[in-house]
Amino acid sequence: MHAYLNLLLKHPREIGFGLFLTFVASFGQTYFIAVFGAELRAAFGLTSGGFGSVYSAATLASALTLVQLGRVVDRWSAGRCALLAIAGLAAGTLLLALSHHVVLLGLALYLLRLSGQGMMVHIALTTLARRFSVERGRAVGAATLGVAAGEMLFPLLGVAVLELGWRTGWALSALVLLLAAAPLALWLGRSFAAPQAARGEAGEAADAGWSRAQVLRDGRFWLMLPGLLAPAIIITGVFFHQVVLVSEKGWSLATFASSFSFYALAAVGGSLVAGAMVDRLGATRMLPLLPLFQVAALVLLAFASSPVLAFVSMALMGGGNSAQSTTVNALWPELYGTRHLGAIRAMAGALMVFGSALSPASFGLVLDAGLGMSSLLLGSAVFGLAGAGLFLVALRRPPLAAAQRR
Repeated sequence: MHAYLNLLLKHPREIGFGLFLTFVASFGQTYFIAVFGAELRAAFGLTSGGFGSVYSAATLASALTLVQLGRVVDRWSAGRCALLAIAGLAAGTLLLALSHHVVLLGLALYLLRLSGQGMMVHIALTTLARRFSVERGRAVGAATLGVAAGEMLFPLLGVAVLELGWRTGWALSALVLLLAAAPLALWLGRSFAAPQAARGEAGEAADAGWSRAQVLRDGRFWLMLPGLLAPAIIITGVFFHQVVLVSEKGWSLATFASSFSFYALAAVGGSLVAGAMVDRLGATRMLPLLPLFQVAALVLLAFASSPVLAFVSMALMGGGNSAQSTTVNALWPELYGTRHLGAIRAMAGALMVFGSALSPASFGLVLDAGLGMSSLLLGSAVFGLAGAGLFLVALRRPPLAAAQRR
């Protein structure tokens, strides 16, 4: 903790920028939107599979957009990028509040997913990974605490907003984003150098970074892909269909929403420990072990009959997922440099968003077909275990020589 405190004291605005953006991104995250799932299905006359399909289509479209839009982080200032993302997020929240047709619902979800889950997290973690070198793991780990805070507070906030009316709550969100979040993000973002200058701050030579095309020719990247996608697919599916899960288990939605606090608290620990360990051991040594936490969580949740076990499962899932996220975000500059970090992270982030787009529809269709959540959880655990094995294989392979990359 002493190292993190020193980092915060030396770079309060840089770390604050990352924390703030990852927290505000919660407006576009599944753990918040899913709280309104029953109301949205009723308002638009959708089944679980139908709503999941709309959500998946919107998320997939946002992933495709992120591949191109995410490259602005390599060219624009941090503050300007943040304003773009906040404007898109505000437009999504307002459109959701006003929409009365399923097409407008899909467009609103597209804006929320692109701006929140996609761009805001991408901007925060890319700017910090480029800005720091020796303390990169800690900087990224500190910033992901904003995600943990959002996971802790936003599900409970969503339950409270339901008492006021979901349309009113989403309309008020747009005002908060435009009047409070935008000015603060702009002020915090001014502490970062322009992207061209920042490339040299992380200690990599100007010509040392891999291009996105070169990364796509690296076999290690494709071997790692299932393990990279697994958390996005699995956690999005579980969170999105939490109403079905609690119904099968006989738990209340409010009780399960409370378990997000354990998820978030464990995520804080996961981020802090992983950040320190990455700076000490390197991301490549850490990554293959981390999916095992999620595997254990899924097996436990599948067999849980008491809500108490749900709290334990969510803690394991939160700690493992946060540690893996921190490690992966430190992995990209460790493997591929910082010259094209925005483009590489945008591509990787888009693939992860694509993964998260698969699960609402696929989980929903499987549920519509009569298979229970427990079976889905066990199948997901097998997928997570396979991803861990592929990480181990991929990160033992040597990098391509510079001549092979060209």
